[in-house]
Amino acid sequence: MQPLPPADAPRVTSTFIALTTGTHDKAIREAGFGPTRHDLRLLRGFREDCEALPSGALAIEKHLGYRVCGIAGTEPIEMLALYNQIRSHAGTWPAHETACRNRGEQLLFLARHMLDDLGDVADGLEEGGMRDDVMNDVIRRVVERAEEETQHVKEAAAGLLGFSKHIEETLAPHIEDKISISEGTEHDTTNYMQRARLKRMLEDIRKAERAYRRTMDTDEGNILGRRLARTLYGEEACQAHDAVFDALFAYQKAEREVAVPFKVPKSLANRRVQLGYAMLASRSGGQALQHLGLMWETTTNALREAHTAFVAAKDDAGRKAVLATLQPLLEVWGTMGSLGDVLDELNG
Repeated sequence: MQPLPPADAPRVTSTFIALTTGTHDKAIREAGFGPTRHDLRLLRGFREDCEALPSGALAIEKHLGYRVCGIAGTEPIEMLALYNQIRSHAGTWPAHETACRNRGEQLLFLARHMLDDLGDVADGLEEGGMRDDVMNDVIRRVVERAEEETQHVKEAAAGLLGFSKHIEETLAPHIEDKISISEGTEHDTTNYMQRARLKRMLEDIRKAERAYRRTMDTDEGNILGRRLARTLYGEEACQAHDAVFDALFAYQKAEREVAVPFKVPKSLANRRVQLGYAMLASRSGGQALQHLGLMWETTTNALREAHTAFVAAKDDAGRKAVLATLQPLLEVWGTMGSLGDVLDELNG
């Protein structure tokens, strides 16, 4: 993610607001400053599915339908160990969701404070009732709050992307290994003509996920840039997202047609689908938060540059000129209240 020049802050902020509220004419992604409503539904469904997984020896035996099977990799204790890993990972999601919610709430809170504080400085210059050191301190605190929030947003984005990466690199491959192990065994669904079909569909999922990751990573330096065609909000990325979702849904539908006695492939297939949904949603949500992080970073740089010039100014006329350079940015931040409805829907 490439930093943008401070002078670009008004355009970056207005673009961010338009994307977040779903009013940008080139963006077709659902409105949301980070995870969308659709993303949250998928992630909450993933967590609920994980909470329903067996957590003890007797429960896993009942879930699988056997106590001992003699097939390495699908013994109850081995399945339980992997399911516990998945459940443990899902248990971290509420913390990520809270972090995302806090970033949205803090965005509106700091927007109001920034406008109020800089407005007070402007009034102080106009009326002459505020000392120079007090005005400097007020602007410095605005910069510090912006710097702190920039770091918090980056941490929240990194957390979501890490959540997705663990699924992609660790959990999903483990599930696929066990799916492979179960082929040609008493767990297999060969008698119901399902093995080849499910293998093809699983490969379709892998291909769609690779295409989605490739699309999302193609033009990362253009986040909130002047082109949106290949960013998270562009048509290509949205089509790749939908392709993964459709492949996962088709696999889930096919898994439901597997005969009830074949509990292992049914269980493993459902785990892979839920992991795919969670990977998809957390990755897109994390990259959306990167847009928020870049908006804050660009704003911080603009505020820091203005603060330096304000301190260096030799008279009130120079200080007024510095604040005038911030006016376009402040006018855009004044429209930040339009995000309130989006945040209410996401928090509801």
